Parts: sequence; structure tokens; C-alpha cells
Amino acid sequence: MVPPSPQPRRQDEPSPRSAPGARTTRTPSPVLVPWQATSIDPEDTAGWGENPRQPAAAEPRHGRRLAAIGLVLAGLLGAAAVWLRATTTPVALPAPTTANPPAGSTADTAPADLARRAADTVHAFLATASIDDRARFVRHPEVTRLRMQKWHTASRPLRPLQALKFHSRSSQERVGSHTFLVLVLETSDFDTRTIALERQPDGDFKVDWESFESWSAVPWTEHLALESADPVEFRVLAEPDTYYNYAYTDSTAWVCYKLTDPANQAHCWGYAAAGSETAIALDHLLRRQHQQGLGHAKAILRLRFASNAAGHRQALIDSLVQDHWLKPDP
Repeated sequence: MVPPSPQPRRQDEPSPRSAPGARTTRTPSPVLVPWQATSIDPEDTAGWGENPRQPAAAEPRHGRRLAAIGLVLAGLLGAAAVWLRATTTPVALPAPTTANPPAGSTADTAPADLARRAADTVHAFLATASIDDRARFVRHPEVTRLRMQKWHTASRPLRPLQALKFHSRSSQERVGSHTFLVLVLETSDFDTRTIALERQPDGDFKVDWESFESWSAVPWTEHLALESADPVEFRVLAEPDTYYNYAYTDSTAWVCYKLTDPANQAHCWGYAAAGSETAIALDHLLRRQHQQGLGHAKAILRLRFASNAAGHRQALIDSLVQDHWLKPDP
């Protein structure tokens, strides 16, 4: 039979007596203190075997805690922004419109848009095979149609062409109140041509046929051959020259220019009286071109031949009509 386990003795119960004559020693009872949570500042916890670090007076604990909280909040905000960017679907913006502006509109149009619209007009203009069809694409058609009929002869027929390539360079020219877009292109007859188109109030473009064909009332070579005394307007390239001879030997009385047609078929010499309005205007025009690195200037001049200069291709310049090959009016 297993003997019963002894019951634990209460702390305040006296110890059983020892044997007679033995001394009795009383053990003091422990004092019980209620449990309290220990407060430990991690900033004050030193490494193993090190003395606890004492906080500096200039670094209060609450300041460091606020800085730590700020860093945590900044990290949370950054993470939220990244999550929003990853989960947000982008919204497509509407494509810009290329519709023609209404009549009288002054809204700006991108240069590339203008060049494409003008190129479309050039393609349609060159593809025509009759005067009536071509007249639909030109400025002031009521005047130009009559000029076309006289210009296109058996030796100079109207033929459809193709624009094979447009050069990247283009320019805008302002002549009076008219704005022209000037394009350079290569055509299917292996020629490089310059074509000017006037922008209309409705945004459409019309070809300046006169400058495209270098039109004149009398063809250039014919006028040089006949040396007529009647003044005729010609589109020419003018450059300074020093050919003083025959009726124009006095270099103090005359200013000499070499004049060439746009097709470079032939040239002659033109003379303006020194100090005249024509000579001064031509001098200013050539100076402007020289500043741009050009030795010549485009101009429309009114030329005639004097009777005492016959046979020498020396023409008298009556006036400077236009300091370009474009005229605002027919």
C-alpha cells in the first residue's frame, strides 16, 4: 500500500520540533510586491557588455520619435503612390483634328499640316491634262486661263506630271497682304521645280501659275532675239556685273547687272541709270541677299531695248516691279 503524500506546509505554520535540545532557527517570510511592467527605452539599450548610452541634452527622445514616425509615414505614402500608378488605367487623349479652319479663321495650323495640304494640291494640279482642269487649282483663274491658252503651244504643250519627291526645305513668303507657301519638288520629267501656293481664307491652297511657269507676255528667248523697244515684265535672276560696253560704256552713268531667266536658257545685261530709284532699289535688294549668303536676287523687272544697243543683248531696266517672283495681283 502506497503511503499518502505529505501535505505542503503553510509558510506561517511553525516547523515541527526537532529533537530535544536542538536549536530552532526561524526563517523570515519573504515580502511579496505586486507585479509591474518594466519600461525599457530601446534607444538606451547598449550592446553586449557596453555601458548604457546616455541621451544628449540636445537630442530629446520625443524629437527622435517624431522623426522616426515621419519616416514611416513617408514610406507608407510612397508605397501607396506606387500601388495607385500600377492599378490605374491610363486615359487616352483625343487626337488633334486636322479639319480646315472656317472661312476667315486666324487659327494657327502646324507647318507640317500646311505642307501636307499644299502638297495634295500640287499633286492634283500636276495630274491635270487640260487647261480647264488645271485652271481649277490656280489663283485668279479668270485671268490665268487666258494666259495658259497663249502659253501652251505645240512647242510648249501642257503635259500631266507627277511629283516624285518634295524636298524638306519650304518657306513662307509674305507679299503685300498675301501669304505664299513655297515648296521645292522633283517631277517625273527629272526636273527640280519650285512652286508657290497662296493660302486662301478657307484654308485651301491655290497655285501661283505665273511664277511656276515663269510666265511673261513675250517668251524670254524671243524678247532677246527681237530686242523690242516695248517694255515687257520678266522674272529674272539679277546679279552685279561690270560689262560696260557699246551704248553703256560710262560706268559713272550706269549700273550694270547680269540678268538670267529662271530656266537658265540665256542671259543679257541690264542697265539702270546711276542714282535712279530703280538702281537704289536693286542695290538694297542685292545687299539683303548678300547678307543671306546669296550672290543674286529674284526680281520682276520691266525691260526694253534701246535702238543704239541693238545686237548686243544690252537691255534698259525701266523699273523694278517686284523684289520677288511673286506678284500679289495678276
